[in-house]
Amino acid sequence: RTEDENTIVASFDVPPEHPELRLVIDERGAVKSVSLERWGNVGQRAFSYIPFGARILAEQRFGDYAIPSHVNVGWWYGTPHYEPFFDALVTKYELTL
Repeated sequence: RTEDENTIVASFDVPPEHPELRLVIDERGAVKSVSLERWGNVGQRAFSYIPFGARILAEQRFGDYAIPSHVNVGWWYGTPHYEPFFDALVTKYELTL
């Protein structure tokens, strides 16, 4: 479903869970971010759902395909506590079938 002109929400039925994945796109349809609630350790041996997501900082064209080429990923996405723990830069893309 769509939440607004830039947000697509995909929901999955994986009993007993019902996760929702949010994709934010720009006016061209390029993905700008991906987020969902993910089960994780919130400290002191306590677990809960935590906002988790990735920012797509750049995309690059490789032949016929435009793909995210710079992403960072982290817990507490969309909150003041967000601090990426993974940053990737794609420099080569090869489609294999």
